[in-house]
Amino acid sequence: MKTISAAVAVMLWIGILCVSGSASAGMTDGDGDGMDDGWERAVGLNPGVRDASGDPDGDGLTNLEEYRLGTDPFAEDSDGDGLSDWDEAHRYGTNPAMADTDGGGRSDGFEVANGGNPLDPDDDAADRSISISLLAGWNMFSLPLQPASTDVASALASISGDYKSVWAYSRGNWQCYDPANPGLSDLERIEPGRGYWINMDTAGRLTVSGAPSAATVPLYQGWNLVGYNAPHPQSVGTTLASLGDDCNSVWSFKLGAWRLYDPKNSLYSDLSEFAPGDGYWIEAVRDTEWRLP
Repeated sequence: MKTISAAVAVMLWIGILCVSGSASAGMTDGDGDGMDDGWERAVGLNPGVRDASGDPDGDGLTNLEEYRLGTDPFAEDSDGDGLSDWDEAHRYGTNPAMADTDGGGRSDGFEVANGGNPLDPDDDAADRSISISLLAGWNMFSLPLQPASTDVASALASISGDYKSVWAYSRGNWQCYDPANPGLSDLERIEPGRGYWINMDTAGRLTVSGAPSAATVPLYQGWNLVGYNAPHPQSVGTTLASLGDDCNSVWSFKLGAWRLYDPKNSLYSDLSEFAPGDGYWIEAVRDTEWRLP
């Protein structure tokens, strides 16, 4: 609860600074360390100790720098965008107290990880294209981009006539789309962030065009059939970092073979990376949110 309350305190203090006009307006600094006593109390520092040079979160920024930037001295990544406060302030020039500095719709961390410019809002919405190879028979896949239309037939137009059925799973319920009987199908949309099974008549290549999709995917306790919302491959450890101990295991099915990642038994795991276009089964310990770096 300390991290949460500290983050809230930082946001409240930013509002106070906005109203007062500067960090020095109405400032009380009993220990003379350059930081307002009220701010120190709010975030959990001791206003009676000269600790301007301290760095309790180990992110490379001193307490005084955190004070001036409006960030949390007890959180390495105050805005939760996947970049450390130090990297934002000294490497990328982004705002460490704002997850989406350019306001384009994608987090700073996602843009940096995927070749975007976190200071340019125009590249957030730039359409991209990806081709997904599918074998004859069963395949697990996902859409790493946000297509113009998520209607099943439209999203899968490039392989029209090549597939028999598509299946989705969420919170214990299966949904199916049968192209031969669309009126009897209960799966209506193909969306980024979700994984799908598709039964192909013949091998084909699914072409997906669209804007970058959301960098967060909701997970529910138990099994989740999900997609990987990023245009570039990343290691399993990096991709799942935001889940911590909330992930029990991950399974993928690609080229007709199952692969497993077990965070408790990495030596016996043969799934080493997440790749765009693939689908995954993630077993979550509790309801949570998977934030991609």
